[in-house]
Amino acid sequence: FVIFLYDKDNQGYNVFTCSYITRQSIAERGIYMNNIENITASVQMLGGFHLTINGITISDRSSQAKKPWSILEYLITFHNREIACSELIDLIWSSKESANPNGALKTLMFRSRKLLEPFGLPTHQLIIQKNGTYAWNPEIRLTVDTDQFEELCKQSKADSLTREQRLELLMEALDLYKGDFLPKSSWEAWALPISTFYHSMYLQAAHTAIDLLLDQADWTRIIGLCQRALAVEPFDEDFH
Repeated sequence: FVIFLYDKDNQGYNVFTCSYITRQSIAERGIYMNNIENITASVQMLGGFHLTINGITISDRSSQAKKPWSILEYLITFHNREIACSELIDLIWSSKESANPNGALKTLMFRSRKLLEPFGLPTHQLIIQKNGTYAWNPEIRLTVDTDQFEELCKQSKADSLTREQRLELLMEALDLYKGDFLPKSSWEAWALPISTFYHSMYLQAAHTAIDLLLDQADWTRIIGLCQRALAVEPFDEDFH
C-alpha cells in the first residue's frame, strides 16, 4: 500500500509504502509530523560524523557513497540558515559541470534523505525544501559537540575563574575532542577552514591545561593528555 500524507507547512506530500495499514499507523505518522519540534538530535562532528535521534545513530563510517553524507553534513553544519540550491550545486560539482545540475541535486538529496530512514521519521520533515532552498529543519533541536567544545573553551578564558575552575572547563572541552572536524571531509574546500579552526582551538586548550597540570605536578594526567594530544598533532614537540 502507498499512503500520501499532505504536509501543509511544506506544501507537498510525504509518501509511505507499507505492507499493511491500520488507523493506528496513520495516526502515528501524523503524530510524528505534528510533533517534529519535540525531537532533539545529538550530533558529533569531532573525529567523525554521528547523528543520533531517539537512541538511534547513523554514521559516515558506513560504506555508502560520500556525496550524500557531504550534503547531510553541510546542512547540519550550517543548520542556522537556509541554503540555496545553487550553493549546494557549487559545493558538490564545483570542479566539473553537470548536464542537469538541478536534477542531479534532487537525486542526491533523495539519497541523503535515505540515510535518515533508520530514524523512522518522515525524512522530508528532517531535511526541508522551500523557495529554492534546502535546510535542516530548524524546529528540531540540535546538540552539537563543536558548539559545546567552543563554548567550554570560551568559558575557560574568563578572568574570574580560579585555576582549578579553568582546568576543569579545559579538561571537559578536551574530552569532547575525539579528533579533527569531519575527518572524511577535511580536505573539502568548505570543511578545511572549520577543521583548522577547531584544531587550533584544541592545541591552545591542551597547552593551557598542561601548564595548569604542571603547577600541580599531576604527572599522570599530563602523560595521558600528551598522549591524546600527540594523536591529534604528532609534530608538536611540546607534547613529547
